[in-house]
Amino acid sequence: MATISDLTGGLVSNNGFFLTITPVGDDGDIPTGAPMILQYNPQSFSIKEELDFEQKQEQGQAGNDPQYKGIKPREFSIEFTIDSSGLFTPLRIPVIQHIALFRSLTTIPKSDMHRPQRLIVQYGTFISSCNLMSSEVTYTLFDREGVPLRAKVKANFQETKDTELNKAARNFSSPDVTHQYIVQLDDEQLPFVTYRYYRTPDFYIAVAAANRMKTFRKLEPGTKIFFPPVSTK
Repeated sequence: MATISDLTGGLVSNNGFFLTITPVGDDGDIPTGAPMILQYNPQSFSIKEELDFEQKQEQGQAGNDPQYKGIKPREFSIEFTIDSSGLFTPLRIPVIQHIALFRSLTTIPKSDMHRPQRLIVQYGTFISSCNLMSSEVTYTLFDREGVPLRAKVKANFQETKDTELNKAARNFSSPDVTHQYIVQLDDEQLPFVTYRYYRTPDFYIAVAAANRMKTFRKLEPGTKIFFPPVSTK
């Protein structure tokens, strides 16, 4: 059986928690390529949510109550370390190449889109369709020839509004679980199982996040899968 380390070329070990960054199409929901998988175990994880009000004031009149316009796209930041020194993880890809992979996935515009790719960022039960807004790389360890062996990356993301994934994500974090399924066969796949409950396979990534699955390509018989209620209104 393939391990997480096998699937990622040694980028992460088989222990700990994982953050995935997946490229998606213009709809913000459907993956268009392989995810970048990072070992990630933060002490805290913050999400900024801001309400949008418009202050209207007629000339010569006292200020009125601000008019509510909606909720601005959520913002969140992640920080992670890339290490090829061999002290913490048997990373087989040099730091410079790993940073290039991150930039190719999140920052460099694609010729067919004329913009950087939209992304799905997932950690535990948190999942968001979003765009990278900024990133900062700090190199903290070098070899004798000046080649970086370790880097800290801070990335800031802004959520993409009105995608089906983001509408459903808040409900997937809810403890109000109404359906449970136990995998019966060796060849069952999550998109097809998800379709049985929601009549659409679009939520399979969110289901994987809600169940903290490390992989959804092959489901082991006996695995319990929870399907939370979803409202896309």
